[in-house]
Amino acid sequence: MTLQKRKQILCRIYIPIYVFSSWLLYTWINFRKRGDEMIQESYRRLLPEPWVEESPWTTLLLTDQSPQGKCRYWKPDIWHTVHLGIGKDFVASGLVLTLPLMEGTNMEQLFEHMSHLYTLYCKCNKKVRYIGKIDKDTLGGSGKNDEPSGSWNKASVTVNLLQFLQHLSEKYKRGFQTNARLKFVDSWLHLWQLFIYFFSPLKLEHLARLGIHTEKHDNDMWIIYVCG
Repeated sequence: MTLQKRKQILCRIYIPIYVFSSWLLYTWINFRKRGDEMIQESYRRLLPEPWVEESPWTTLLLTDQSPQGKCRYWKPDIWHTVHLGIGKDFVASGLVLTLPLMEGTNMEQLFEHMSHLYTLYCKCNKKVRYIGKIDKDTLGGSGKNDEPSGSWNKASVTVNLLQFLQHLSEKYKRGFQTNARLKFVDSWLHLWQLFIYFFSPLKLEHLARLGIHTEKHDNDMWIIYVCG
């Protein structure tokens, strides 16, 4: 192969890569710039106060003196309500109901197998585990009289475990479909997907224009919700 031919082949390979990389970088810079503009605009645009007579909650107790602080005080915190509230209860209960599908003859062995599957799941999907193992203390109980609620205080753990629970529902599909309570859990897992989505930065500005707010989580996960 002649030198001229090699140059032609390299040009055909690297020029499209260079053009695409430049376009991607340009799009990302514009996205970040637009994001900064939207943040600044949110500080300039005054929100209507959601009351006729201001309550002691904001006149006496509020310490947030930043712009829109009083209005933001009453805004529902969807992120923490889901991932450090009802989400913890749901996923902890779901994992407890899934225990009989694990391998083992006692609770210790069942939890050990579930922890092993969780470690493999995080490793295969390149996720940070955050918790070393899943056991009775992690879920907040596993007996008939217990009410599992989750003992962790990091929202990322709820996200991981929700996705892990969905992974288990696919891995043990027959067990989930033949058990009435697990079938109910499986149906609700699809609703949780309304809160957890993966978006590329290119789609976020379009979502913002539709009135959909996004909050970043980890590297590529965004929680979304529509403002009412």
